[in-house]
Amino acid sequence: MNTKLHGQDRCSDRTGFVLLEVLVSMTILAVAGTALIQCFQACIDAQKRIKQRSQAIYLTQSRILDMEFLYYGMESVRRAQHHGDYRDLGFPNMWWEASVKVDRKRYAHEITVTTSWEQANKTYSYSMTTLVPLPRYDDRLVR
Repeated sequence: MNTKLHGQDRCSDRTGFVLLEVLVSMTILAVAGTALIQCFQACIDAQKRIKQRSQAIYLTQSRILDMEFLYYGMESVRRAQHHGDYRDLGFPNMWWEASVKVDRKRYAHEITVTTSWEQANKTYSYSMTTLVPLPRYDDRLVR
């Protein structure tokens, strides 16, 4: 009877972890670590997309200002198409297209500029439209 109690005392006096406890805790840590790494990767990808979109917005606004300056005060044109890229500004993977048409109801040129870019084998684009007023006088009368 004394050995039985002695055996129970030995089991209850043990300190430390059982191998099964260590394996379970390592599995939990591995799953949590994998999820955390995927979360960080998703954040990095989102940051890249936001950066590209911000650059596209800035470049489109810049190009639309150039187009406004070009067409301001110009007599009506039937239709015009322009295109190019942003290599000179340091963005070799981005390009733009612009279309100009006359909006007779508003008596203005309607200018639409679309900036496109490729990222991760996908093509994205951002468009912006503005109106530039047509001249209210005849150029022949001014000369």
